[in-house]
Amino acid sequence: MSTLSAGTKERIDADGFAVIAGVLGYREMDTLKGGMDKTPLRRSRAGARHMLGNTSVAALASHPRLLEIARQVLGAETRPFRATLFDKSPTSNWLVVWHQDTALPLRERHELPGWGPCSVKAGVIYAHAPATALEQVLALRIHLDDSTDKNGPAARASRNAHDGRLY
Repeated sequence: MSTLSAGTKERIDADGFAVIAGVLGYREMDTLKGGMDKTPLRRSRAGARHMLGNTSVAALASHPRLLEIARQVLGAETRPFRATLFDKSPTSNWLVVWHQDTALPLRERHELPGWGPCSVKAGVIYAHAPATALEQVLALRIHLDDSTDKNGPAARASRNAHDGRLY
């Protein structure tokens, strides 16, 4: 099953991201939203971290079409490891400048060359990762609300830069 066109894969490789419309249907998105509504979330002002503990989010993260996108970019050995809910609006937002996340969650803290400094977010240890780790990460951004040219892309695959460029 090929989810990505050759042109989309080339854009991800060259630019670090691509917008991929229509990967999931309205029914799938409604199921996800309904499942999140049934489960209490530990939200901050504009979202929630560590969402793979939510059954609906974990099911979506393992959706065959999403896994296939990741496999086509990273190779066969891919798996979801983090999900974050951003619930941004003009009145509720995490006020951060445009940036590239380079901190990855860890099971336990280790002092390794190229990793660090460490921090703790919502009880989970994170460390800034070296390029060799970041080049094995693909972020799949799924918009639950309608997305337009004015408020953002419908879906975006974004590969962490390993060449120093920010995306």
